[in-house]
Amino acid sequence: MHLHNEANMCTLIVLKDVFEKYPLVVASNRDENPKRPSAPPLFWFDDPEIYAPRDLVRGGTWIGVNRQGVIAALTNLDTVAHRRGCKSRGQLLVEMLDLGAADQVDRLLAGDIDNVGEFGSTREPYNLPVEYNGLNLVVADSECCTLLVNDGNSTKITRLGSGAHIITGYGVGPDHAPRASEITRRLRDIKDPSPEGLDKLLNFHADGRPEAAACVHDPNEYHKTISSMIVRADRNWTRFETWFRAGPACSGPFDERFDVEFRKNGSES
Repeated sequence: MHLHNEANMCTLIVLKDVFEKYPLVVASNRDENPKRPSAPPLFWFDDPEIYAPRDLVRGGTWIGVNRQGVIAALTNLDTVAHRRGCKSRGQLLVEMLDLGAADQVDRLLAGDIDNVGEFGSTREPYNLPVEYNGLNLVVADSECCTLLVNDGNSTKITRLGSGAHIITGYGVGPDHAPRASEITRRLRDIKDPSPEGLDKLLNFHADGRPEAAACVHDPNEYHKTISSMIVRADRNWTRFETWFRAGPACSGPFDERFDVEFRKNGSES
């Protein structure tokens, strides 16, 4: 059974109705082998409604948004033994974005609808514990924020309420791991959901306690923080404001800013 070191786990912070002007804020660090190639966020040529960074090994992503106003983000669940030959978790996230509504996740998994929202799908129901390695997956829009957890034995779907939700490869909650506890402590001082303010939750090292650090540095260069992304939904839920940084979270400010405007009533503009 292979489990990752506790320091080497991705970080996902979901802030729902925490800030008055921004009903949803998501901040993410990707901890990965730095030799694994990826692309910065763009609208995808083969799925042009999606704006996301891309894993160039398996073609999926770990965080992304679409022009229907849906955001999805995931972490691996590192308490579950990794199995070879499973389907791509990043591709599962893409299927959730293609679904177009966060409250339809459970119906999609049950096989009631397919991944473009059409009724009468012939796809068999998903069996996440068999088909995929462990994961925490959040899918959210203006109506709903859904957390899907595959722990290797079963799949649990939860609607997340207002508040701060700290998610890592070791679980979900304010104190489930040293890193989560440190983020929870630092979050109390964040009054401004600016990228500079939110970055304080992503770029710290927790000197002497690598298991509590959000920015991971592996002396063997096998697994470390290789990118960060922040997404904010505006008050009227008309656009996502995004910031992206390639490289360690401590390497400097976010260097890419882009706003994803939502389509209105099916408009193509």
